[in-house]
Amino acid sequence: MKKIVMPLIAFVCGLVIMPKVYATDVANKGDLKTEVEKGGDIKLTANIDDLDQVIEITHDVTIDLGGKTITSNANRVFNVKNGTVVIKNGKIINENGNSDGAIIYVYGSDSKEGSNKVNLTLDKSLTLEGIGGIVVSTDNSGKTFGVVVNVDGKINVTKKQNGIETSAITVHGKLKEGDAVINVSGELTGIDAGIYQAGASTINLKSGAKVTGASGVVTKAGALNVTGATVSGTGQLASSEASGNGFVPTGAGIQIESNKNYAGNVDVNIDGGKVSSTNNSAIEEYLAGETTKSSVNDIAVKGNATLVSADDKEIITASDKFNEVQKAFIEKGTTLEGKVENIDAYLGEGLEIEGDKVVDPNEPTITDPTTNPDTPTNPETPAKPETNKADKNPATGDNILTLVLLLGLALTGTVVTAKILKKS
Repeated sequence: MKKIVMPLIAFVCGLVIMPKVYATDVANKGDLKTEVEKGGDIKLTANIDDLDQVIEITHDVTIDLGGKTITSNANRVFNVKNGTVVIKNGKIINENGNSDGAIIYVYGSDSKEGSNKVNLTLDKSLTLEGIGGIVVSTDNSGKTFGVVVNVDGKINVTKKQNGIETSAITVHGKLKEGDAVINVSGELTGIDAGIYQAGASTINLKSGAKVTGASGVVTKAGALNVTGATVSGTGQLASSEASGNGFVPTGAGIQIESNKNYAGNVDVNIDGGKVSSTNNSAIEEYLAGETTKSSVNDIAVKGNATLVSADDKEIITASDKFNEVQKAFIEKGTTLEGKVENIDAYLGEGLEIEGDKVVDPNEPTITDPTTNPDTPTNPETPAKPETNKADKNPATGDNILTLVLLLGLALTGTVVTAKILKKS
């Protein structure tokens, strides 16, 4: 017993004397910069209205804004270069900045073996507001590895930055190689696009995510996975134009620019959710400048997705080079709302449009028997055998006669046993 009790007492004592970790309170821009750059748990206790320096993050840090607001006059608020970073419970505003301005810039390593790893989470209690929200970028190597960004909160772009295309999330076009992953379950509202994916990356738009801009998502490189999210292009119709730096929003739900000057290798997977355009196609692909082939590797539209275009615009518009390699990619069960004159080329083998649904005309139809005219409206039900109600307990359905006989036998046995014992 002593062998068990002594370690148990030591364990309990250890729990009692372990010091509680408290967040460091900060109330001004100087302390905010100092404490965030050291790392640890930080809690804001007052609004900061005059942040004028970029804060470098290279250590694990949790920044609890405590319901307060940081307003920046600098080109950006944070450069995140390493560490597990959580920002929550408040608002960050930045309405200043030049062509590379944003609220948060994220950098990783220039190789898979690099020591800098970033895992950034914007909690659902956080709002970023002003110019571009997050930019995933690179140094001069053109590579960024080891970056994961989770956006559970809101990014609301309210101001263009000196005429430059403005998006809630941007993956920089300098990224030719990398494994950056951006997971979105919150709300992104951009001016020119909700997301501008110009560099090598994977973007996952999860169930409940809402992405809105003049074009919903503009992509030139990487993988875009829409899983139960809503992507909306709400801008005016514009002709597709090549842009060596940035993009021209066309109003599409998903705008794909095939451009030989970018990393390319575009994959689009839509599994549930809705991709829509108010004035253009749900999905638009085009070739930029002297580009001679499509950058799209693959597109897949699963059967529980919805694609919506303007009434006079095809659901999907694409270049001839795209059509040479992309055949059937819309699966049965997909909902299509808009013009579908040219949609047959993109439907799975043997599929057709019926109403606004993609269907398989050769698939047997399962009919509800209650609405089948061949089913009798009042089919005869086999009669149940008559039951002698007098012999049944109405509450339990037990046969009373059987119970009475068994009880009699039990009493007889008791009496006989008693007599035998008495004689003995």
